[in-house]
Amino acid sequence: MHTTLPLSVGLSILAALTTAAPAAGHGHRVRSNAGFIAMRQTNNGTAPPANNNNNGGAGSNNTPSDTQLMNAVMGWMNDTGKVTNFVNTATSLTGDEFTRQAQIALNAELDELNHKKILDAGLSDNPIVQSANEVLETQGTFQNVVDVLQAMVNNGPDTAQADVNAINNNRCVNVLPNIDMYFAAAGMPEVSAARPTGCLEVAGAPTGALPPAGGANASAPASSPSPTPAPGAGGGNAGNATSKNNGNSAGNKSGTKNGTNNAARGGQAGGAAT
Repeated sequence: MHTTLPLSVGLSILAALTTAAPAAGHGHRVRSNAGFIAMRQTNNGTAPPANNNNNGGAGSNNTPSDTQLMNAVMGWMNDTGKVTNFVNTATSLTGDEFTRQAQIALNAELDELNHKKILDAGLSDNPIVQSANEVLETQGTFQNVVDVLQAMVNNGPDTAQADVNAINNNRCVNVLPNIDMYFAAAGMPEVSAARPTGCLEVAGAPTGALPPAGGANASAPASSPSPTPAPGAGGGNAGNATSKNNGNSAGNKSGTKNGTNNAARGGQAGGAAT
């Protein structure tokens, strides 16, 4: 004889089973984002955005999820690569091909603002982001790159070399290092904006991609951006000469000290033999 359970009892059992068994994949999502959150806390000393939704959707307060922040970092990095590729090759392009590639670079530069907007929304309280935004937006360094790329689209290759120099003098010193600040603040310090080869010839362009200790923005200039002047003639050689002289001086002192020690050891050995 079968006994029929009351409807209320059956619903209680079903609710208990549902609570005990998490949705498939939820545990994996939590684990996969745990390292990202920990990295962001370690780098910044701050808690992640007030949003418990880690599955790629925006939270109810419109704060980007961790997945959206990571995607914004990677998308921004990819866009810097498109701009850098054009800057590296612009002087070898002619005619319509130059204009086409300049337009691709301009579109990528403008798309970077979309990724920046997501990171700004999720990390607006972060002091590293605030410092980087001061240089990129308030000081107008990012807009300067947009303006020069637009001029290259409009004017063609006649002034390509001067335009490339103007972009590199600003972008290598002011823009790219501060984009790296955003990446580090988002918990991805191993990712960096793509540098053009011309950065190697720009005075003041930092070689590292990580933010300085303590979150200070050492690469940001204190005033409005302007093209970085070329290094003074002979400046590099003077530095080499100083380094060479210092090295020779250190070597001479070391040799004198070694000679004195050897002589002392020789005298001691002679006394022992006698």
